[in-house]
Amino acid sequence: MKPGLQKLSEWFKKGYISQEAALWDENKTSEPAVAGTAGIIPGPYWMSGWPLYDTVKKCAERRMEADQDSSGA
Repeated sequence: MKPGLQKLSEWFKKGYISQEAALWDENKTSEPAVAGTAGIIPGPYWMSGWPLYDTVKKCAERRMEADQDSSGA
């Protein structure tokens, strides 16, 4: 787990992760996704319907890919 925490710390220091991200509700969290400024968006399967459907409409060159659950379960 230590390498993962180190990477998160690095991303936080570079500004990839907002200092207020832990305080965001689902509407605020969706803003970077819909704007096309988020690189990785963890979330439930239904996010492709909302809010990510709007991302594809605004940013046609973006693509969505489902990835394996990273929890190891």
